[in-house]
Amino acid sequence: KCVTPNNNVNTKLHLAIVFEQGATSPQFVENLANAASAATGTPEALIPDMKFLDISVNIHALLSTYFFYDGSLTTPPCSTAVTWLVVKTVFSVKSEHLEMIKKVLPGGTENNREMQPLNSRGLSVAGTIQL
Repeated sequence: KCVTPNNNVNTKLHLAIVFEQGATSPQFVENLANAASAATGTPEALIPDMKFLDISVNIHALLSTYFFYDGSLTTPPCSTAVTWLVVKTVFSVKSEHLEMIKKVLPGGTENNREMQPLNSRGLSVAGTIQL
């Protein structure tokens, strides 16, 4: 059983990685952009023999330092019970890769709600170590 930081079994866990446009992209972003660009047709349910492109990333390295807090979805239905992990490192992304990914995202990349006040929610800092 997966236990979230606030011990609420109904909580969803979301990972946020912040990007700024720049001259380079990490390899995982380039892989994701290429996979998004190659996508055709309409989404369908997964089938057992479906072939996947490898867009995996070593998440341990991404989470060397991160912030986490209890919040809500940024898109409808904007429901609460979401634990956010926000990677501290801001990554560069080439504008061409960003455009390739944005083309396949429903509704683009815009949030549907304004930034919410912290109120009484705690904001914690954590990290991982290499063993």
